Formats: sequence, C-alpha cells, structure tokens
Amino acid sequence: MRAPTAAPRSIAVDVARGLAVVGVVFNHTLVGLYLSDVLTVDSPLTTVNGALYLFRMASLALLLGLFVPGGIAKRGTAGYLRARLPLLLWLYLVWHLVQGVVQIGASGVRNGSTGWADLLRFWVPLAQLWFLPFLAAVTVLLPLLRPWERSSRGRIALAATVVLTVLLWGWLPSIAGLHGLALIGFVAVGSAVGLPRMRALLDGSPAVWAAAGAAGLALLIAVLQLPVEAGTLDNGGVGLPVQLTSAVGAAAGVVLLLAASALLARVPHVSRLLAYLGRHTLEIYLAHILVVATLRIVLQQGLGIDGLAVHLVLAVVLGVGLPLIAAAIAPRLRLGWLFDTPRWLRGLVAARSARGSELPALAAADVDHVPGPVADEDVERGLRDHVRREQ
Repeated sequence: MRAPTAAPRSIAVDVARGLAVVGVVFNHTLVGLYLSDVLTVDSPLTTVNGALYLFRMASLALLLGLFVPGGIAKRGTAGYLRARLPLLLWLYLVWHLVQGVVQIGASGVRNGSTGWADLLRFWVPLAQLWFLPFLAAVTVLLPLLRPWERSSRGRIALAATVVLTVLLWGWLPSIAGLHGLALIGFVAVGSAVGLPRMRALLDGSPAVWAAAGAAGLALLIAVLQLPVEAGTLDNGGVGLPVQLTSAVGAAAGVVLLLAASALLARVPHVSRLLAYLGRHTLEIYLAHILVVATLRIVLQQGLGIDGLAVHLVLAVVLGVGLPLIAAAIAPRLRLGWLFDTPRWLRGLVAARSARGSELPALAAADVDHVPGPVADEDVERGLRDHVRREQ
C-alpha cells in the first residue's frame, strides 16, 4: 500500500492551538491571582475565567484528535504507540519531579503545599501535568475504538465516547490517566473529523465562520446562565443536568475558538504569531506554571506590586515566552531531555521496534525546533505540538 502523501500545513489549526494554550496560561494566571488576593471573585474576569475553563482543554483535545487517523494510517497501531507513549510518559515523569521539587523548595512563599510524599506519588498528577497521562490513555484507547471509521462500529464508538464524556464530566479521580478522561469524546470527535476535513472547513467562507462563531458565542453565553462546571476541575462531582449543560457549553466554546482561528488565520501578522505558539504548545504547557507562579511571588512579595494589569500582562507574556526560550537553549545546556526523550531512551525504543525502526520524530534534531515544520506533518508533530503534531 502506498504511504499517505504529505499534506500542506494548516495555519488555522496552528492558530487554534495557539489560542487554546494562551487560554491555559491566562486561566492559570487568574487562579494564582485569586489565591494571592490580587483578584477577587466579584471581578468581571471571573466570568471570562469560568468560560475559558469550560472549553480550552476540550479544544486542545479535539485538535489533537485530528491527527490520530493519519498517524495510525502512516505507522500502523504499533508504530503509533511507539512514537507517542515514550515521549508522553518520559515528560510526565520528568516534569512531575521538576515541578514537585520547585514547589517544595518554594513552599514558604507559594500558594498551596507540596510535600516529599507527593513527589513520590507519581500516580497522582501535579497541577496541569494530568494532561500528559490523559494523552497516553487516549493514545491506547483510540486505536482500539477507532471512532473515525465509516462503519457501524466506528459510529457506535464515536457515539459511546460522546456519551461517556457527558457521564464522566466532573469525575476527576487523582489517578494519572483517569483524571480528565471526560475529554475523550472531544478527542474522538476530532479523529472523526480528521485533519484533511478540518483543514478544508477552516479554509472555508469567512462569512460562514463569522456566523458559526456568533452562534457558538450566543450558545456559550446562554449556557453560562445555567449551573455549569469545568470538566477538568475537581468540584466534588456534579449531577447529570449540569454534566449535560457543561458539555454543551464546552462544545459551543470549541466552535467559537475554531471560528476565531479561521478568521484570525487570514490576518498575516497575528496568524504568524499565534501559529508559532500553536507549534510550540508542548513547551508552553509544560513550563508555564513555574513561570507564572515565580513571577507572581517576585512581583507581590519581592517588589510589593499588586496591580492586576501588571500581574496579568506580564504573567501571560512571560508565561508564554519564557518556556519557548528555555526550550530553545535547553539542548545547548545538555538539558534537552526536559522537552524531549533522551537519546538513550530513543535508542531503547528503536532497538525494540519492528525491523529496527528508528522512530525519527522522537528526536529533537528531526524537527525544526520543538516542534517545527517537517515535510509531512506526521504523527509525532501532533504529539509534540500538543503534544506534538502528527498525521
């Protein structure tokens, strides 16, 4: 069988990922400001914060799903798993230790508390790191379910994952891989749409996308008038009506984000910036918490600055920018393993691969930098853009 031909890069998909990861940094910045009393819950930003929490991780999940069918078609299920799982699990373990040690060291000046016992409990994710084992879990589950197939089995699997998303909404056990599993329906829907179809849709009429965005915004605003909960926040469990309205609100937010991406992709300078961020969501997602928390401590406790605008602007800008700088210089300092699988692990995986496959995209040298454009936007790009882009 002939291998799939290379597909042109979708700027709009990159823009969508960029918007979503900026939303993640913005959310986590606001949470820190609430906890440090710089921001109060009666602020208008509370509504914005709640709305973003409702759909930005669902958006990332759907965007990731776009690349699953192409990745499996190109490498087969076994190759697909070999390409994704080592990187995901390695980065989870490394950043669990890095983030945990930093949090323990700063326990006297930061919000919350992390102890050495937490550091040893790898099965309990720290903060935002739950997303990596979640991705590992869906990496295993989706090839089994294959919700993108145009068959009765595929349609049943797709419907089942959507129903599962509603039923699991708000269920957040502190177990790596299970935390956040409610997002599986969005990954499945993304895989059912697929990258070629999404590319064609996003390149469609701006007027249609403007109308879709307006409809998504209107539905999201309407849903926010009802009791809703973010599917990735532990709120002690919610009932079925709240689960349903929350999932609908998340879907409306995803449509809104896609519409904004389709329109912003047509604005040259803005699209280039957002697309660049979208190609580097891994680095931003991994390191932004440490940047945002450190900056807040320096501004508030070191410099005595409590101004909301200063905190918010600097945290978002540096929370996005400093991880990119860190990832760029890490290999020169022999710290590339913070954002990539180390050479010894790549060699171990390659040695165990069928016919000595070299798994090229697990190496940072094979992308134009973490993650940069490669010739065919294959499976590992989806994994390494969030987490890297693949086809």
